[in-house]
Amino acid sequence: MKKILLILTIISILIFGCSEKGKYDDDIVTSDKFSSIKKTIIEKIDKGDIPSLSVAVIENGKIIWMESFGYADKENKIEATPNTLYTIASISKPITATGIMNLVESGKLDLDVDIQTYLDTLELKYYTNDSNKVTCRNLLSHTSGLPMHFQYYYDDDTVSIPNITQAIDKYGFIITQPSSKYVYANLGYGILGHVIYNSTGKKFNDYMTEEIFTPLGMTQTTLDISAKTKNKLAKRYDIKGNLMPFSFADAPGAANVSTTIEDLINFGIFHLGNTTENRASLLNLKTIQSMQQKQYSDNSNGRNTYGLGWFINDKDYKYKMVYHAGGMDGVDAMIRLLPEKNIAVAAISNQYTEYTHQITEQILLEMISDLKSIETKQAQKQQVATQEESKEIKQSDFIGNWDGHIVTDNKRIPIELVFQEDGDIHVNMYVQFESMILQTHRYKIKHKMLLNKWYFKNGQIRGWYKENIPGEHFLRCPQITTLNLEYKSGKLIGTAVAMASNSNRMHYGISHYVEFEKKDNK
Repeated sequence: MKKILLILTIISILIFGCSEKGKYDDDIVTSDKFSSIKKTIIEKIDKGDIPSLSVAVIENGKIIWMESFGYADKENKIEATPNTLYTIASISKPITATGIMNLVESGKLDLDVDIQTYLDTLELKYYTNDSNKVTCRNLLSHTSGLPMHFQYYYDDDTVSIPNITQAIDKYGFIITQPSSKYVYANLGYGILGHVIYNSTGKKFNDYMTEEIFTPLGMTQTTLDISAKTKNKLAKRYDIKGNLMPFSFADAPGAANVSTTIEDLINFGIFHLGNTTENRASLLNLKTIQSMQQKQYSDNSNGRNTYGLGWFINDKDYKYKMVYHAGGMDGVDAMIRLLPEKNIAVAAISNQYTEYTHQITEQILLEMISDLKSIETKQAQKQQVATQEESKEIKQSDFIGNWDGHIVTDNKRIPIELVFQEDGDIHVNMYVQFESMILQTHRYKIKHKMLLNKWYFKNGQIRGWYKENIPGEHFLRCPQITTLNLEYKSGKLIGTAVAMASNSNRMHYGISHYVEFEKKDNK
């Protein structure tokens, strides 16, 4: 059984030789109020379910619990403390959003003008027929029309992380009308980081350190991913508890912030409007509250909606929940705010299990017994009734052959969908290669596949097939291709996503524009 030491005195040099000091170096902040939850955490670590967990709670601007459990480095028996540095993945988004809103307040950015204003020579590609253009507000709220995109690069990869401008140039395309639909898009926050650079002339990390982290007292928080930072980071472990290499994203503003639980809860204090003089000069309360307001009416995100950098759930709880999660290989993080109660809870771990989601909700339920809403079922019934009013599009309407193409690096890869009367959907692709002897001769082979685990509902189609989309990503690990399509104006339009099929690591999910048209309609 692992030895769990509840540290009463934190010496700053304990964590990876780090010399920085936080406000709470002298004492961990403990509370008997959470003794049962604390017991649960210790039991979970003793069983080896997670290597470490750091947790913090604030109420009315004051930290009432902040403590760490387990090991930041199991191999060397280095224990986690409130000053252990963890990467927090997608909680980077509300942090990047705070940087953007600071520029909006200072008049350097406008939330509602064409984003091209701030991109210089980089240009987004549009596959929509309308004249609406992407704005900062769209990128902040995931309503830009950008598709899903993620790429994580590991320390043992044979390739290095590309510059964000390369990612924007290659994958920055719009497939749905801006402001019409919510689609969670990491690349959007990569673009916002680049907008900060173009608008200030400062490197993204330098700007965030000077204008956001330092004023908020987040003295150990960084976007740096060099060896200097990695030497301080908690080691990362896969779902089986095995040590794994560090990884970072090609969109820094979406996923590359590293912080401590102390710094993260300070960020929560700020976004509850509990401001000191330095914090008050960063964003006014009206701006903070605007970030926590819904930005779209689309219900495709289920029970949650999105503000400017924050998820919002005002359906499942009696009080509005403002939150963000972060997860990738060896990273698990959650921060939850209850503005009406002036409470925030945060948790970080160095293994991706989503335990931080569970433990932060348990803490809030311990503090607020009537937190869960009793009106949820009625709201769900009303939502279903609204959806049923729309005219249904059936799969039988699509029977026949649909010709299409996948766009990649300005090339078009032919692809065909066949909707059969028996309900199966087939994918046909022409695989082209050159003769090994006569380079001038090319051959085409028609590769027929079944669309696996497909889903069809009212003209929306999801499924995957075993074939590659050419590109550098394929050199890193094997892939499958997923199709995400929607019927619009007589065409099936959407994305073909190159998805890493290596189950041990996330690696990538790279979207490419795809469209199909029924042969009979030509």
